[in-house]
Amino acid sequence: MPRIRVKGIPAAIIAVMFYFAAAGTCEAIAVLKSEKIQEENGKISVEIRYPVTANTQVNRATEKWTKVELSRFKASVPENPENPDWKFHLTISYSCSEFSSRIASFLFRIESFTGGAHPYPGIRAVTYDLRTAREIQIEDIFKGRGSIRCISDLAIAEILKDQRVTDRDWVLRGAGPRWDNFQYFMLHPEKIVFYFAPYQVAPYYLGEKRVEIRWERIREYVREEFRRE
Repeated sequence: MPRIRVKGIPAAIIAVMFYFAAAGTCEAIAVLKSEKIQEENGKISVEIRYPVTANTQVNRATEKWTKVELSRFKASVPENPENPDWKFHLTISYSCSEFSSRIASFLFRIESFTGGAHPYPGIRAVTYDLRTAREIQIEDIFKGRGSIRCISDLAIAEILKDQRVTDRDWVLRGAGPRWDNFQYFMLHPEKIVFYFAPYQVAPYYLGEKRVEIRWERIREYVREEFRRE
């Protein structure tokens, strides 16, 4: 991270501001602390933050994933770059939400640059039962044949409200009624939020898209375990 000085603000406060901007915020039940991996040399820059919970199995899975991402990045850095002035980088930050005292969702945002016209953005979302370390899949939350069609219809309608999104067929493919189109989600007490990575439903320049659906709109399709009264 570049050194930034802001006149009139103590360095310690600036450091705290950057910490929470990169790491996201979570209540203490879900996250005990954030771990950080940082590397810097003349060729690459790496900054990874990931959560540490009270469940060691969840922590092992998260740490393993971050190390895999780091290894993939390093393997993708060219020996002889097209532009000798390029500085390759990998940045991973996270945010989280608590659905209940035992269920929490984590969203990881990934940005890497290993050459080309622009950095490559990515996202990963995972939801855990923090007591059992069970990873909760989207199919675990909903029931009935009509559930995916209802969610898809709501998502498509919301995405198309953005007048910059002009390719309806692209949206229909990326948010059509298939569960694998809705794997990036976060659970909140009052809603579920779906995330669509760049290129999934719209061009790169429009960035990541998100759709919020309140539970009362889809209550009939929600399994009892996840119903909020």
